[in-house]
Amino acid sequence: MRRHALRNWNLWSVAAIALTIVGPQAPTRALAQGLTVSSPAANPGQQVSFTVVLSTGGAQVAGLQADLRFEAVNTPVSRRASGRPNCTVNPAIGKSGAFGFLPPDCSASSCTSMRAIVFAIDSLDPIPDASVLFTCTIDVSSVASAGRHPITLENVIFNDPNGVRPCGPGPNDRRCDAANGAVVVTDLPAPTASRSVTPTASPTATFTSSPTASPTETPTATLTPTDTPTATATPTPPACAGDCDGSGDASVDELLILTNVALGNAPLQSCQAGDSDGDGAITIDDILSAVNVALLGCV
Repeated sequence: MRRHALRNWNLWSVAAIALTIVGPQAPTRALAQGLTVSSPAANPGQQVSFTVVLSTGGAQVAGLQADLRFEAVNTPVSRRASGRPNCTVNPAIGKSGAFGFLPPDCSASSCTSMRAIVFAIDSLDPIPDASVLFTCTIDVSSVASAGRHPITLENVIFNDPNGVRPCGPGPNDRRCDAANGAVVVTDLPAPTASRSVTPTASPTATFTSSPTASPTETPTATLTPTDTPTATATPTPPACAGDCDGSGDASVDELLILTNVALGNAPLQSCQAGDSDGDGAITIDDILSAVNVALLGCV
């Protein structure tokens, strides 16, 4: 009887342990909002493309902007004939894109990064999670060394349909996650034979001193006093187009506010600076002016 009871206790203990092992697991934490850059492989002298993918983390993301830093010498982003970055927005997300090299007015060899802005003036629909946002082309240098050449995401900003930031630089200082990528160069170019050059001695020039002319005194002119000019007040420069918060620039959240005003979803007072031509309304030309400010800064 005692042995039977002991056997039952052992069975109960095993069952309890089994329940402990296979019991419910802790819920998985939701992913944060962020961007991911692919890591393409290439040979020197080759053109490759990389993609940028969105993780919404459950938030509604209607527009975003980000800066992508690259190696200007080894793996620069390719240029279109217009001089803009060779990047294309994924048509499946129903948005448009604007791309510009940084710093503003940089030449081909001095552009170290680019800015991407993805939004739409005719759609405030959220972008689906795990969507490819855009694709860019990289020109791998013919002398790029084997290894990883980074593509770094910086200054990532997300906005919901109302222009509110769920993450990004701002008062709440909640950063968007950024998974950086790299161009992986997998081969080296064939070595080029170097030609030996024998230096030739250069003749040494001999200089003969020449007599120095004596200076001649010049009569001093008598100055006639003139009237003191009256200071003219410098006009106050106009506000940046689309700079709703007076921060000195425009960003994607302000572009979305302008879009809401243009669609009649918000009053003009939401962004008075967006009315760049002063006609009392926000139209497509005002939005495009703000896009230029967002890409190139307030000029």
